[in-house]
Amino acid sequence: MHLPKWFVALFAFLFIAMTAVLTLMMQGRNPLPFPDHGSRIFSAATPEAKQAVVELLEQYGVHERFQVNSGGVLRSIFYDGTIINQASEEVLAKVGMCTRASAWWPMTP
Repeated sequence: MHLPKWFVALFAFLFIAMTAVLTLMMQGRNPLPFPDHGSRIFSAATPEAKQAVVELLEQYGVHERFQVNSGGVLRSIFYDGTIINQASEEVLAKVGMCTRASAWWPMTP
């Protein structure tokens, strides 16, 4: 039986793609945009504080996916949708020093 080359190439591509997706999903890193579990956005006061939060999250298994840094905002985006922002003084001055942040509170004191 003769199989066309394009069919063999398509099958090989699909096999490699599915293997990659399944490997990522088994590691807990969903490469697909669904299911969307929402996101959590936190603000850090300084670049050092942002780095400390990134390191803390990585210690507990939440790994940084990539950084999206712009002129006035440093931003880390994680695999689970968590976003850590750090705005410069110039950006904060433009928005009237208005910052939003979330805090983690222990369940028991």
